[in-house]
Amino acid sequence: MDTAMTEIEQRNETMIELLASGFNQVQVASELGVSDRTIRRALEDEGIRAELAGRRAEKVNEAVTRLNNMTSQALDVLADSMASEKGQIRLRAAQMTLDWSLKLGRDTDLREQLTRIEGRLHDEAENENDEAQHDRPDDFLPI
Repeated sequence: MDTAMTEIEQRNETMIELLASGFNQVQVASELGVSDRTIRRALEDEGIRAELAGRRAEKVNEAVTRLNNMTSQALDVLADSMASEKGQIRLRAAQMTLDWSLKLGRDTDLREQLTRIEGRLHDEAENENDEAQHDRPDDFLPI
């Protein structure tokens, strides 16, 4: 029985890793030699779904870290391209710089707006909680 559990645990671990790496359920089932229904059933387990969500978040964080580490080099290449003697290369580098600058600006604006909205929602929730505390009849007030 322990061997069967170990095999199931290993299969679930492999399934989670493959799904987190971008494989779809049919591909995972084929890779593991099981039906896609088996994969769907396994994903009904809350623990497996939580593990998969955590693993996907780790993969995204790893990718973001790698991208952040490459940003300086990419900017150097872009700057070199803007100094190219070939007009077409300079034009493309300038277009890319402007495109990404605009996207970054919009991203920053959206983050600021989201932060303000979250702050307002938090303040409103606190105000409602305070009002609910004051609206209680006296016989419910703590002694």
